[in-house]
Amino acid sequence: MIRLQVGNRRLRFCNRGIGRLSRNELVERHECIPFNKPQVALQFFLMIKILKKLHGGVLIFCAFFLVSCLGSGQSTTTDDPDDLDGRIMLWHSWQGVEGEILQTAIADFQRVHPNVTIVVVQLGEEEILTRYQDTAALGLGPDILVGSSTWLPALRQNETIGILDESSVPAGRFLPTALDMGKEADRFFGLPLTIDTPVLFYRSDQVEEVAQTFEELLQQATNGQTVAISTGAEDAFLGIQAFGRPIVDTTGEIMMLQADGLVEWLTWLQEAQENPNVILSRDREVLARLFLDGKVTYYIGSFADLRRFRESEVEGEESDIAVALLPSGPFSLARPLLQGDLLYFNAASSSDQRQLALTLAEFLTNEEQNNALLREAGLVPANQRVRVNSRVYPEIFPFVQSGRTAAVVPRTLRLFLIGESADAIYTAVLAGVEEPLEAFCGWQAEVLTELSTPIEGDPACDGG
Repeated sequence: MIRLQVGNRRLRFCNRGIGRLSRNELVERHECIPFNKPQVALQFFLMIKILKKLHGGVLIFCAFFLVSCLGSGQSTTTDDPDDLDGRIMLWHSWQGVEGEILQTAIADFQRVHPNVTIVVVQLGEEEILTRYQDTAALGLGPDILVGSSTWLPALRQNETIGILDESSVPAGRFLPTALDMGKEADRFFGLPLTIDTPVLFYRSDQVEEVAQTFEELLQQATNGQTVAISTGAEDAFLGIQAFGRPIVDTTGEIMMLQADGLVEWLTWLQEAQENPNVILSRDREVLARLFLDGKVTYYIGSFADLRRFRESEVEGEESDIAVALLPSGPFSLARPLLQGDLLYFNAASSSDQRQLALTLAEFLTNEEQNNALLREAGLVPANQRVRVNSRVYPEIFPFVQSGRTAAVVPRTLRLFLIGESADAIYTAVLAGVEEPLEAFCGWQAEVLTELSTPIEGDPACDGG
């Protein structure tokens, strides 16, 4: 038995195997918190020591809550649903209808598997990642974490998420681009649940015919329509392949830097900036507000914007906010960055817990559950077998189509392609400090110096 004094209270962690007493009986008769495995008790003891400066009463409550949620840590998975049993924990930050739909899906899973207990914890968006990293580092926390694909680099770096065996990844179920969200260095670290990618928002009461290309968009601006485009590197990434080759070609053994797509895209932005009806800004929040207030006709935004626009609608009034595919360029379709929600798996989970968590993940990502996410919550499904009818779901259809051609930037290239280095290119060109090719060549020199991966620059920077 492990004893710990916290303020005026004494916590005692005892082995579950005291006779045949239940968890509640152990707490009532022995005034102790039961653990099945001594090493888990020790891990929790260490965590308590770290948090000892917290208020005693709050700490005791948190300790009992977390421990009681951990359960036995044992599970059994077989091909017979009636034989599936065990206890796992899931954390998420979904709010409102989205959270309710997730809870309903988990309840349905437990009805199919009555011997399975799933403890669901809803946390705030601003705290869930930090809390997961802190608890998982101690070998605790949930077995499944529902979180943004943008968390993958950080979670992988501190080794708090497990690597998935390819045999446990139903690749044919998901959009190929969505599957790439949870993949790094040819290894899987998460399964996709939903996707999010930029689309073109417009005011239907101000537009007779929606712009299909960037040139048409610029022409409509000349004719009086107002256009808002974010020029932060992450948002502006979508235009590079619309105007030329991708900035980095990774198809061969040696990566090749290619100037033409970015240079032509920057040239178009320079021209657009001269139009008084085109608003270019790195502050997407300001651009979204202008569109929401009816001061902008066109705005390139994300699913988070759509959610915000929905919340602002007055019940009973018809909305004039509509969604369309991104404009195409002279070279090809726009290729934006893809983000979304992934199901991550705790690296500290036992093999039985991991298997049970994967079984739940398979259920949550199946066609029926993704249909429910689409139908009830209006989320964009990552399951490619879900048919999204453009007439039934006119707001969601463009997201799905855009998601099919979207890109996922490898972690090793994120800093250069959508980080501060790339931001500097757009800033320098649009501020009139550098010309597009000059800015690209300066960026290329930095990449060739900093990146250890075998890579070759575009000869255009050598006058070729």
